[in-house]
Amino acid sequence: PRIKNVEFSNSSDQQSRLKGFWVSSPLSSSMSRPFISPPSPSMVSQSSTASYPSHVPSAYPPLDEPALIVPIDQNTVKRLVAGQAVMDLASIVKELIDNALDAGAKSINIRMFNYGLDVVEVTDDGAGVPQISRELMAMKHATSKIRTFSDIYCGSETNTTLGFRGEALFSLANISENLIVATRTAEESIGEKMEFNSQGFVRAGSLKPIPRKIGTTVAVVKPFESLPVRRADLMKRIKFYRTKMFKLVQGYAIFATGVRINLYEIIGEVGSRYSRTDLILSTSEQSSTISERVCSILGSPFLSSLTPIYVDLTKMVKALARKKQAEKETYFDSVPGMRKVIFDILNDESESAGQWRIEGVISRGPHVAVATAPKNKGFNRGDAQFFCIDGRPVEMPRVSRVLTEIWKSVVETTGLNASAARKRPSCALAFYLPHFMYDINLSPDKREVLINDEQCLLDRLKEGIIELWLSAPEGVFE
Repeated sequence: PRIKNVEFSNSSDQQSRLKGFWVSSPLSSSMSRPFISPPSPSMVSQSSTASYPSHVPSAYPPLDEPALIVPIDQNTVKRLVAGQAVMDLASIVKELIDNALDAGAKSINIRMFNYGLDVVEVTDDGAGVPQISRELMAMKHATSKIRTFSDIYCGSETNTTLGFRGEALFSLANISENLIVATRTAEESIGEKMEFNSQGFVRAGSLKPIPRKIGTTVAVVKPFESLPVRRADLMKRIKFYRTKMFKLVQGYAIFATGVRINLYEIIGEVGSRYSRTDLILSTSEQSSTISERVCSILGSPFLSSLTPIYVDLTKMVKALARKKQAEKETYFDSVPGMRKVIFDILNDESESAGQWRIEGVISRGPHVAVATAPKNKGFNRGDAQFFCIDGRPVEMPRVSRVLTEIWKSVVETTGLNASAARKRPSCALAFYLPHFMYDINLSPDKREVLINDEQCLLDRLKEGIIELWLSAPEGVFE
C-alpha cells in the first residue's frame, strides 16, 4: 500500500527503511513507533520472530522484532475451514445425501436423534467404500469424484457428481464429537466400522468387522461440539434449523426420482420405554416423475393446484455455444477440454432429444388458481418453490422473482383483482444445462449458482410460462 502525507523530521528519516508495518528510525521518536501496535506477548510467543517458513523464500533479511503476521497453526486452520464448509444441520444432511447419491444409492434413510442434537445418521445402499480408500475418507481434499479442476466443467453430462471438493467428511469429523462410518462393498462378505478423529485420521483400535448390507452408514455424533458458539446456537434454535433441514430434504426427495428417501426422528433416549420413532418424510423408488414425488411429499390437494411445464432449451444452448466458440479470448481456454465440450454440442445432429430443458410442475394460471383457491389450500405456499440444476437442489432467487413478475403481468393482462397479484406461484422446476453454462463452486454448501447468460435462460422461461398460462387457461393436470 502507498503511504501518503508522511512528514519526515529530517533528511535521515527520509533514508529510513520500512520494515513490515514499522518505520525503523532512531532519529525520530514519533516515526519509530509502528503504524499498527505490535502484538502483545500473549499473541506472539517469545520464539516468534519475523521469519518465514522454511519452504517460503524471503526477500527480506531476518528481523529481531516479533512478527505481526505469522502462519496460523494447522489445527486452527482446519477448525476454521471446517466451520465454513459445514454451517448448520441442513448442510450436514446435504453433504451426506450427496455422498449417498454419488455412490449410486437407490435407498437413503436419514435418522435424526433428538432432532439431530445427539446424532445425525445417513444410511444408503450404494456401492460402499473400497477397503483401500477407507483411510482417506475423512482426509481433506481427498475424493473419488474428480481428478482435475476441468472435471467440474468438462465432465460427462450423464455422470454429474454432487460432491467434488473432498472436504465433507473431514469437516464433519472436525466439528463433531465423533464421526463413525460403517461400509461394505459387493466384493466383501462382511462390513467394517471405523471412527475418525478431528484430524481426519482413523482412530487407533476403532476398526471392527460388522455385519451389514452393501452400502454405507455415516453417523455424526454431537454436531458442532468443537465449536461452542455454533453448538449453543443449534440447541437454542433447533426448531429453525430443523425446518431448514426439512425443506432441503424435501428438495432432494422431489428431484431424486427413482430413489427412496426416508426421514426419521428418534426422540428420547434410544432403548428407553419413552423413546419413539417418527417417520417425517417418505418416498418410493417406484415414483419416477417429479409430479409423483410432489404428490407423495406435499399431498394430492397441493398437486391439483399445479400443471406440468416443459421448456426446450436446445436452440438456446446451441446459440450460446456458438457465441462462446466465436470468442477469441475467454476464460474457457484456461479449462482443458472446454472447447471440445462446446464443439460436441454444436455438432450433435440428434438435437439430443430434449437433453437441455426445463421441466417440472408449476401453479396453474392466475385466473384458474384464484377461482379454485378455497379448494386448493396448497396454493400460495411461499416456501413451495423448489429448483434443481442437473439433479442438484439449488437456490435460484432470480428465477423466483421472474415467476412472481410473470404472475403479476398475467394478472394485469387478464383483469383479475389486485389480491390475485399478491399471490406467489408454487413450483418444482428441474433445469438441465451443459456444464459450461453454470458454476456451482461459489458457496460452501453449493446451493448458490452462477449462470452464464442467465438473462437468456430467464427470457426462455418467461416465454414458456406465459404461453402455458395464457394458452391453457383450464390448467388441468394430466
